[in-house]
Amino acid sequence: MQEILVSQEESGQRLDKFLRRRLPLAPSSFIYKMLRKKNITLQGKKADGSEKVVTGDSIKLFLADDTILKFSRPAGDADEKREADENLAAYKKLDPLLGPCPVLYEDDNILVVRKPSGILSQKADASDLSMNEWLRGYLAHNKDSTGRGENRRRISSEKVTGNSTPETAVVFRPSVCNRLDRNTGGILLCAKTLRGSRALSAVIRDRVIRKTYTMVVHGQICAPGTIDNELIKDRQTNLVRLADGKSGQNEQDLQRRQAVTVYRPVRTGNRATMVEADLITGRSHQLRVHMASIGHPIVSDPKYGDRNLDSALLGGLQKSSPRQPEQPAQKSSRKAGPVHRGQLLWCSEVSFPDSFPDPADVDGAEEVLAPVAGRVFKCPPPRWWEQLCK
Repeated sequence: MQEILVSQEESGQRLDKFLRRRLPLAPSSFIYKMLRKKNITLQGKKADGSEKVVTGDSIKLFLADDTILKFSRPAGDADEKREADENLAAYKKLDPLLGPCPVLYEDDNILVVRKPSGILSQKADASDLSMNEWLRGYLAHNKDSTGRGENRRRISSEKVTGNSTPETAVVFRPSVCNRLDRNTGGILLCAKTLRGSRALSAVIRDRVIRKTYTMVVHGQICAPGTIDNELIKDRQTNLVRLADGKSGQNEQDLQRRQAVTVYRPVRTGNRATMVEADLITGRSHQLRVHMASIGHPIVSDPKYGDRNLDSALLGGLQKSSPRQPEQPAQKSSRKAGPVHRGQLLWCSEVSFPDSFPDPADVDGAEEVLAPVAGRVFKCPPPRWWEQLCK
């Protein structure tokens, strides 16, 4: 028999989900059978799996140690050490590219950071470096986020163990919660703990927080407007277009979604305009496709932009490759790269509401998010963008 006490990190989730995390290799049918036979109990009583667990709850597994081990995912110390070392190496390589003071806010569960353009939010390939690796390396490099003074190497891949054995420990990896395209910079919301991840994911999903983007588009925009239409994403080509009523030959490869953008000019020049936009919905490539659809493509957008307009506007900027004020000089110009590689699009503001009603499926979100209630985080785009809008 093994007993698990629910930790604060794990509180608020359904018992069956908790058990699937603890026994990831066990079929669901096995877990429910053990619950029915009282081989797994909650607080010493029979449970059906729908109960919400809270901090300190006792879950007893009346199972053979071999059975528990068979259905657990072993986490070897060598693998953990290698992953932690990789995260620390990624942090040291990426951190200079983020510029001074990239962390805009941090508490026990949440971290808000400025991502420069040119860095992935999360890996696309195994060899990639992304903000996820930076985050885990940052937490390992700095003091323990929970203040317990544990081994810093462990923070990049935290074990949520309660009083369980190493074989049944659940590994939570701190991660980015709102993804930005590689060439889109600005504010990223990151979860340091499982509680933070569940709370942030819920409010992002439910569109409780407001995100404002700043971009430079071609042409003159003199009045605010709203764009409201359906977008279609082709999963094979990863391209998005406006819905035109035609189903196409491979309907199964298309995703139709309603998309709404509210935009307003903040600086109108002769050939380009700096625009702020609020995403009422958050569809893939939404702003890039919407602005191109009204004849104002985002400057330097490689997928939906206009190369001729880009060349005329940017002129010799790419050859000189001036450095963004937000980024420190690099020893190698290759690492620094041109400042306008990719679309001039930036997540410049994230606003949290004054209160957070608990989502139906996430208990404790209000408590986790209380420190950021009513907060507005701002992160202006590179200053040189303004020079394009004279």
